[in-house]
Amino acid sequence: MFSAKEFGADEIAWISLEDQYGRLFVGGDKLQVFDGQSWRSFPIGNSYALRALALGEDGRLWAGATNEVGYFEEESLGAFKYHSLISHLPKEQQLVDDIWGCTQIGRTIYFICRAKLLLWDGVSFQVQPFNGKTRLFPIKMDEGYWFHHLETGLYRLAETGPKLEIPASLLPNAAILGMVRDKEGLLLASGTGLYRPGNPARRISNAELSKYITDCRLASFAPLPDGNYAIGTVSGGLVIASPAGVILRIFDTGDGLPNRAILSIRPDSNGYFWCTTPTGVFKFEGAGHTSVFNPLNGLKGKTTSLVRLPDSRLLALTHDGVFQLEGTKTDGGQFRQLPELTAAYNHLLPLTRGMLLSRHGGIDISDGSTVRPAFTF
Repeated sequence: MFSAKEFGADEIAWISLEDQYGRLFVGGDKLQVFDGQSWRSFPIGNSYALRALALGEDGRLWAGATNEVGYFEEESLGAFKYHSLISHLPKEQQLVDDIWGCTQIGRTIYFICRAKLLLWDGVSFQVQPFNGKTRLFPIKMDEGYWFHHLETGLYRLAETGPKLEIPASLLPNAAILGMVRDKEGLLLASGTGLYRPGNPARRISNAELSKYITDCRLASFAPLPDGNYAIGTVSGGLVIASPAGVILRIFDTGDGLPNRAILSIRPDSNGYFWCTTPTGVFKFEGAGHTSVFNPLNGLKGKTTSLVRLPDSRLLALTHDGVFQLEGTKTDGGQFRQLPELTAAYNHLLPLTRGMLLSRHGGIDISDGSTVRPAFTF
């Protein structure tokens, strides 16, 4: 986990990428690059909100920010310089607003703006407008790149231009931010739930998941290696959902996440997933079985030992006392301090009725409600 302060700036992390050398690129108000040991920052001209990054076939790192499109080149090892392409647009087109995605398809570089596409062929731009009441929504699926235009439908990006693949009449009337193809066909992650295209579109997420996505606002989506889905929201953290559209697990700040807004989710080369948030980036294990426990979920003091009791309860021994994990089926749970055990214990031995706990200067015995010294050094 890296906080924005570790970048050297207090800025939103919008997007992340990993190159063939394992370096991590994060788009914030600047390009942030982590080489495994340290972070370096590189400005994107005078712009900010670097939401779009794509690795090019020629080693360039294509980038889009507020009223800015272009690319970074690595002029020497670890040193990146930005080159703007804005001057190649007509004057009346140069205020491109926010850039929400970019990619290279063959020899064509796409920049996805709020209401238009910019196609760069290496010499000049082609501008294709897509006006509507909402912005365009870029989607990466497998090795392909798509976008959703609410009024007309889902488009696949090709070297010669965008191709309408699924008309709006077969889609839910909501923004689509993610897609995956499974044995039953195409699954769509939309602002009102998970759907399959059809006339009408068929919702597969149950009422609980659909309401959670709607209320907390869909922000990102990614399929996981075990067939489940990771769903990022604006205000409700990260959801792990089954292919049947059922909530399996919810991660939020109570489970150790740095923020409830999960702006992007991207797999890395080691089977983990990088997520970006307004306060930094973090990596989680792809099966979604891991929780981080810290003061946000009730655990106080430096942990000295974890003990699993015969009845399956998990206890954490810290410098501030003994804490018991109280979990649920859908989240990592909270640690609650056992009120009678407030000393700094180092070891715990379960008994038939209670437990023995070692501390500096002696051993205590607890029956679950009271504690008394059993031995004093």
